[in-house]
Formats: sequence, C-alpha cells, structure tokens
Amino acid sequence: MSTILEIKGLTKRFGRLTAVNQLDLTIEKGSVFGMLGPNGSGKTTTLGMLLGVTTPTAGSFSWFGNGHSHEMRKNIGAILEQPVFYPYMTGEQNLDLVCQIKGAEKTRIAEVLETVGLSGRGKDKFKGYSLGMKQRLAIAAALINDPHVLVLDEPTNGLDPQGIFDIRELIRDIATTGKTIILASHLLDEVQKVCTEFCVLQTGNLIYKGSVEEDFADSTTIELVADDLSKLKTVLGGISGITEVEEKDGTILVRGEKDLTSLTVNKVLVEKGIVLTHLRTLKKSLEEQFMEILKES
Repeated sequence: MSTILEIKGLTKRFGRLTAVNQLDLTIEKGSVFGMLGPNGSGKTTTLGMLLGVTTPTAGSFSWFGNGHSHEMRKNIGAILEQPVFYPYMTGEQNLDLVCQIKGAEKTRIAEVLETVGLSGRGKDKFKGYSLGMKQRLAIAAALINDPHVLVLDEPTNGLDPQGIFDIRELIRDIATTGKTIILASHLLDEVQKVCTEFCVLQTGNLIYKGSVEEDFADSTTIELVADDLSKLKTVLGGISGITEVEEKDGTILVRGEKDLTSLTVNKVLVEKGIVLTHLRTLKKSLEEQFMEILKES
C-alpha cells in the first residue's frame, strides 16, 4: 500500500499548553485509521493542523507524498466539529451550495444522497432532520467532490444507539469503496468496530500505534481446576492454540487464540485421564485490553 499521510514531529502549542507533542505517524492508502483518546488528548487539534485550519508550531506533514497545499486538500473530505447547514433549505439545496463552494458537479448530489441513505429525504428541509440524518448529510457534503480521503471527527457524538449503529455501518460501507478514512474518537468500541489501524493519543502524546485486528482481537481465557494441578499444567502446555498457562490461587488460567474453546481443551484432558472439578470460559473485555496497551506503553 502507498502512503496517504506522513507526519513528522508535528507539534502545536497554545502558550504554555502543548496540545500536540512531536507526533510521528504514517497512514497507508485504503486503511480506516482511528485516532483514539479522551477529550483533550489532541485529536481535534491534530486534524485541524492536517486540514489547514490550525497552523503547526513545529513539525511537518505531507498528503499523498506531495506536501499539504490547497490543491492537495481538494482530495480530502472532512467533518470537524458540528456540521453547519441552513435549516430552512432542503438537503439537496444545502448540497447545491457545497457544490458551488467546492467546485463539484451538481450531478454528484443524487449520488451522495444515495450513498448516505438520504435519497428519499433530499427535498425535506434540514430543520426537520434527526441528528442521525444531519450527520449523514454532513458525510454526503464531505463526499461531494469524491475525495480520496475522508476525515471524521467524533462522527457519532450525540447520536442514540440506532443512530450510532447506522453511522458506523455507513462508514464501513464507504471504506469498501477504497477510500482512506481517518476517524477521531474517544470511544473504544467505535474504533474496534470500524477501524483497521489505530493510534492512542494522551495529553498530546502518541503512546501507541497498532492493528485493531491484532491488538483488539477476541481472545479466550479458560479457568480450570483439577486435583493434580501440576499434571494439568503439563498437559495444557502441549495443546495447540494455547499461548499461556498460569497458576493463580489454586486455579489454572489458560489463554489462547480466539478459536480456542473449553470443549476442545476438555476433550484433550479427558483423553489424558484428567478430570476437571471446575471449567469456565472468560472473555477479556475491550477495556481490559486497552488498559494493557496503556500499561505497556
């Protein structure tokens, strides 16, 4: 994959406050990249610099290997903060204005409304839209010039559970078209369900970068007890798919690949003549995995 965005030493200070500190990051073409961090971690400030809204204090970045000129930014569709539209104009009329501003063909309006699931509501006034529909229209506006990159800052903020689900599905659908998506969020669940790659920002510092599939993959922990713990540990160590065997307070904890099941483990143990007095499968939560990443960093 070719590099879409390369960031080197990007820094932003507001007086004594360092909002973003020496950020180094590379984002590849076709990825759905999540910037994960709590409010105040530097996500929006970073996106603001990358989109030319805020001037960096230090460092550099390059889009598509060609710097960050206004021409480069024409290939980027973005939603920062809350989308602003005229309430007494229809969705189509609002997008017509966006076309004029961005120099896009008006024939794109029907296409992007179809993409975001608003094809039947384009002639309705914006003031009558639900929050989810308003967010969909904002995404339509970001897509109007058919950009290579879509940048979304907290795209599900304020939405109800159904609205959150719908926007996440929409983002996944857009990703299948080959566009690169950069998504800033404070929600662990959102990053896990939508993104392919992610980084973690904390008080303006990059503390981790990795793959969602590898770092937030479903893992399996199985809790076992038998009369002979020593023999149990020895047998467990030879079972395929088990990556770790730990004894803790008279209980054996087995960690393994996501397709490892207690049924598979128990079957092997029975064949080896080991009868368990306790067997339970535990699931590691996303929050637990995230806290492990923070500790290791």
